[in-house]
Amino acid sequence: MILKPVSRLVQELDARSFTVIGNPCSDGLGVESFQLFRAGLTAARGDFTVVLGDISPIGRDPYYRTVAEFVDRTSPKPVHVMRGNHDGPDYDEYFGTADRAVLSEHFALIMLDNSSRTFSSGSLKFLRETLAMVQTRTIVVAFHIPPPNRITGNSMPADEWRRFEETVGVWRNRIKLLVCGHAHSYFEDEIDGLRLVVTGGGGSTINELERVSRPPHHVVEIAAEDGQLQVAVQPLAANADAMADEEAATLVRIVYSVQCDHHVTHLLDAEAALEKGHAGAAHLYRAAAQSSLAQARALYRLMGREGLLDDLGTDYTAGLAGEAIDEVLLAHALETITRAEQQYVKILSRATDGLGEGDDIPTGVYYLCGNCGYLFAGVDSPNYCTACGAPGSSFQEVK
Repeated sequence: MILKPVSRLVQELDARSFTVIGNPCSDGLGVESFQLFRAGLTAARGDFTVVLGDISPIGRDPYYRTVAEFVDRTSPKPVHVMRGNHDGPDYDEYFGTADRAVLSEHFALIMLDNSSRTFSSGSLKFLRETLAMVQTRTIVVAFHIPPPNRITGNSMPADEWRRFEETVGVWRNRIKLLVCGHAHSYFEDEIDGLRLVVTGGGGSTINELERVSRPPHHVVEIAAEDGQLQVAVQPLAANADAMADEEAATLVRIVYSVQCDHHVTHLLDAEAALEKGHAGAAHLYRAAAQSSLAQARALYRLMGREGLLDDLGTDYTAGLAGEAIDEVLLAHALETITRAEQQYVKILSRATDGLGEGDDIPTGVYYLCGNCGYLFAGVDSPNYCTACGAPGSSFQEVK
């Protein structure tokens, strides 16, 4: 359940621990990202969960609505969602106030908004007032973009960090940990005597950082014990959702078969077009084939397929045993496939408009979303995928 507290001070007096998830879906709302995010939510050991921002690729509907429904249906623990740099004006409606604190008898967690790489005067005022009020000497401060550190330059400006330090002032020695997201990795550092944990492995792509071994996808478990904080990294696996509901399983298998058929058919169409000397049409058919393959790949993961060796002896006509597939994830996958097919029809219609019988279409430029397979036509690809929200940097030109 997503928490949207009325007050910025949330009382959780018995809480001893919490789970931190960083960057779950900033690369787009794809099947693998959702599966990893789901693994983090369901395996959370803490008394509550904190998402360090970037819970969706673009901070507006329909992405917020989809991911909020997914979290509400999936998480067995209360979830606080912080604001990240991917978040937009609809954030408050879905997740509540960005500056808030969870107060326990064992620790205090103060969450601040620095999604624009700066702290507002209101955020720093809230930090100062909360530090002055709480009695515990075990305080954690969390914000999305990390302070200047020795690992990554993708951080807040040095003058902003000085503003933070000036605000902390005499309460500095009570802060035991800083927790940040943004960087798609995991590392620890010490910033002017303060311990820093940066985590971003909750579902989005893990990036390479110098002097840091590439971590697996993960969440971070933080627990207060005898006035000390224990930090543990918990690896995640994108376990496929088993489908006990035969109707849902049958639907996925049918759509998967259709996408496989479309992939092969488009490739055969491309061969036939080349035989006629129609290079433009062949190029578009190859692009469509790649789009269908991406849709089939997503459903392949949804069905729990991992490869030939894992599938030996599998009865493909039988329902898959286990818990029912998440309805939000299934609906999102099918909606994305529908939009991708409608987009291909639109591109094909525009390409063939006004052509005479036997004519070739002009040779076009086509881009494929690397996350969901949505196809774009044009010299310049857009900044993000309109189907899943993935950034334009993930797009691949179809050759």
